Amino acid sequence: MKYQPRKVFVLENGNYQEITYQEHCQNQQSDESYKNRFFIPLQGMLLEVSREVYAEFYREKERNRYLKKLDIENGLFSIDSFEKADGSGVDYIADTVADMAEDVMEQLLLDKLRECISLLSFEEQKLIHQHYYDEISEVELSREYGISQQAVSKRLKKVREKLKNLLEQ
Repeated sequence: MKYQPRKVFVLENGNYQEITYQEHCQNQQSDESYKNRFFIPLQGMLLEVSREVYAEFYREKERNRYLKKLDIENGLFSIDSFEKADGSGVDYIADTVADMAEDVMEQLLLDKLRECISLLSFEEQKLIHQHYYDEISEVELSREYGISQQAVSKRLKKVREKLKNLLEQ
């Protein structure tokens, strides 16, 4: 045990009896039946409990240790760790609520972009898809098409200009 408890409470005939920690240690060494008793630390004391309570206490303790380890690994924190006398920890938490109008505008622009892309030729659509969606570099596309990287860059620029004009209509 890391510390010496102030008191130990043992269950005798259905009632708790207070003994010293030294008496507890002596009983553990001299009394064989004492080895089958279960004690949990509680506010600087030891309290005798049933096997079930003992098992649940340490299962919960291990679970909390595991959850704290996960929190550290995943960069999570408790708001209590930010509490100070001069303010609230809530001030440290970013507001993640998005502006609904902004979300709607973004969705409308995406819909318009999809519509404009559908107006492009098959080759232009393929080039846009490969470069922006499949994230294939201009160098890789130049090898695939058998042209220079500069030519691919010019084609992409032309397609972007065409899309810009379509979006502005």
